[in-house]
Amino acid sequence: MNPYDIAGEATDVLVVGAGPAGLSLAINCRRFGLSVRVIDRHPEPDRTSRALAVWSGSLEALSAVGVAEDIRAEGLTIGRVTVGDGARVLLDEETGVDHAGPFPQPVILPQWRTEQILADRLAALGVRVERGVALVAIDQERDRVFATLHHGEDTPERAVAGFVVGCDGGASAVRHLLEIEAEDFSDPETHVFCDGRIEGPLQPGTLYLWSGEGGSIALSPIDGETWRMTARRQAAPPPAPSGSHPGPDADGAATGEPPPEPPPTREEMQHYLTLSGPPGLSIASVSWLAAYRAGEFVAERYRDGRCYLVGDAAHVLSPTGGQGLNMGIMDAANLAWKLAQIARGRGDVQALADSYEAERRPIAKAVIESSLVRLLAGFAGGIVARTTRDVAVKALSRLAPLRRRMLADLADSAASYREGALAGLRRMVTAGTPTVGERALDAPYHDPETGKAGSLWPLLCGLDARETGKSDGPVHTLLLFGDATATRAIALSVEEFGPAVRIVQLDAVTDPDGEAARRYTVDPGGWVLVRPDQVVGTRGGPLDVGLIDSYAELALRLPEAR
Repeated sequence: MNPYDIAGEATDVLVVGAGPAGLSLAINCRRFGLSVRVIDRHPEPDRTSRALAVWSGSLEALSAVGVAEDIRAEGLTIGRVTVGDGARVLLDEETGVDHAGPFPQPVILPQWRTEQILADRLAALGVRVERGVALVAIDQERDRVFATLHHGEDTPERAVAGFVVGCDGGASAVRHLLEIEAEDFSDPETHVFCDGRIEGPLQPGTLYLWSGEGGSIALSPIDGETWRMTARRQAAPPPAPSGSHPGPDADGAATGEPPPEPPPTREEMQHYLTLSGPPGLSIASVSWLAAYRAGEFVAERYRDGRCYLVGDAAHVLSPTGGQGLNMGIMDAANLAWKLAQIARGRGDVQALADSYEAERRPIAKAVIESSLVRLLAGFAGGIVARTTRDVAVKALSRLAPLRRRMLADLADSAASYREGALAGLRRMVTAGTPTVGERALDAPYHDPETGKAGSLWPLLCGLDARETGKSDGPVHTLLLFGDATATRAIALSVEEFGPAVRIVQLDAVTDPDGEAARRYTVDPGGWVLVRPDQVVGTRGGPLDVGLIDSYAELALRLPEAR
């Protein structure tokens, strides 16, 4: 019996919070055939810019839900990352070099517009966000969750769901109701933000990470004229003027328990820019000022029974590296297909339920603890900290592999899952990269019917090469390298799963130059099974049917087929 069977009257998934994480999760769940309801306590979407960067890993995840191209079309591509101190340039690197994914360069787009694109996509799938609705209580039973919802002055509603997923920000109601503690990684600090026009020698399409006597700042272009400046507040500001904005929040919920910090003035931001930014810059005009105070933390648990935490509800990161929004999108991609499999009773449902936390929590901790991110954009001041940073960045600038790794870390495209039942299959795989738990790679792909050159990526997303749309459920993709004769045994081993496993033959017709085989380091007869979240599930050679079987027991096989 499936311990996660859902009561008949229940909505499959209740998503709490309509920021990028919640919207991404809801879209993925709908694509996988689950019924979804999305609530948000705010009566209207926030129209401030807040988070900006959509990194390569997130674009890959968003391509599976059909919005990556919209975001790229409206956003500004970041072509370079430049790191400096005072008048010195320590590192100047082009983004996307040697990146084997479909989206080698990050995109800048104000969060409100990213949310709008996601909300439109969700509406096209038949789900609209219910605003002004707050979650106030959770009561879990064996086959359902009762959620008490407040609709303003109306009588509270007792909603029923198979799963409740908290995507409701750093002050998550879901996390508090479940009494999940947080593991603190840093003391609260105040970060200040300024959107405006900056005069001086800044190159379009370049992300600047700079340090000086006043600490460090980040400068990111928003459009052809507007830049976002981020700094750590060095001293207590004057009392807040009336009507001040409480600051950015990546998941669209309350940003924390303390009272809102007063926003900076233009003069305060110019002071940080003069002390710590590239020489010769001045703030000519301002369109938005905000302050945000929080410490970094990771929830001690990402799951309690049928309830999960995603995005800022599970982890709050420093705004320095621009990772908060992106981590939430990647959390959602990891969780959604597992919820769909669990609801259908496919695989080892307990292992799947546990694997979300086992895979994603170490990634959040790694981002927070990353010496690289702290090195490049940590807001540490002082001559010792600056000298240490300069030496390390100079060393990075001379080593191409480390530079590439730096950009891959920022892009969230190098994350590797090493914990949990699914990632544990890595021990059974003897050779080849990407290995189990690592991101799948894009490669050229020629349509076997038309011969038209294209990309492998749409197939890895579980979408037909000629159309994008809602799929019936999570689709794994089995890449078979070489002719059909050499891979026949492997192909036969997945027939029982029907459309849940799509076979893509990479042979002389579809991979005429052998580029896909080279990228996946596969010999003829080899194969790679890619999960619905575009992560390698397992891989092997022509005789390794047992590896397919081991993975299927965890994530694919129905109980009656065991």
